[in-house]
Amino acid sequence: MSTMNKEDLQSYFERSATIVLQIFDKVEAAYVRPGLNALIRSFQTKPLHSTFLSTFALLSFLPFVAFIGFSLFVLGSSLFFALATALAVSAAAITVFGFILAITLIILFFVSVFLTMAVLGSLLALRLIFLVRSNGPRGGVTEWAQETRSRVYAPKDLKSESVEPDVEEDEATSTPQAEEKDEDAQDEHEERSNSSMSVGSTVVVAGQEGKYDPDVNAKLEE
Repeated sequence: MSTMNKEDLQSYFERSATIVLQIFDKVEAAYVRPGLNALIRSFQTKPLHSTFLSTFALLSFLPFVAFIGFSLFVLGSSLFFALATALAVSAAAITVFGFILAITLIILFFVSVFLTMAVLGSLLALRLIFLVRSNGPRGGVTEWAQETRSRVYAPKDLKSESVEPDVEEDEATSTPQAEEKDEDAQDEHEERSNSSMSVGSTVVVAGQEGKYDPDVNAKLEE
């Protein structure tokens, strides 16, 4: 693997070198050699003029490069400071407006709570007045309380509360049945006591009259 990688790198380097040499040869043939030939001809034909231009170009190279570098530095610094200033101003403006928005939302929250309670209280008061006028004070207040519970409380609370009335209804329905059973038992007991008293009285009367019958008395005792 290492030998293959070395061979690949060497072949890649050779290809890159050949491409660079070809480009350099094209640039040299197209620009460098014609420029050097023109400069040599200029020094041969116009030596004073060519010397002045060459000296001026060499001396102005550094100032020209410094000017380009300073211009790029000023441009980059201006863009950086402008961007930083824009970001700072934008952040400050967003912070201020966000604070104002938060205060506004808090105020609107409390206003909404107040308006909701006011509307709800007004509706409940009007409903109470209507029910009291239609069903009387006691019945109206009771019905109003039931409606308020059904509208305000959760369904689970209503279910848990609805169990208690069912139990009370069962107790209410079971109580008359128990009372009826107790009354039936008392009636049977009274009938038995009355029958026993009548039997005793007949025995006593028979004893007073002297008509005691043992068979009748045995049947009565049975």
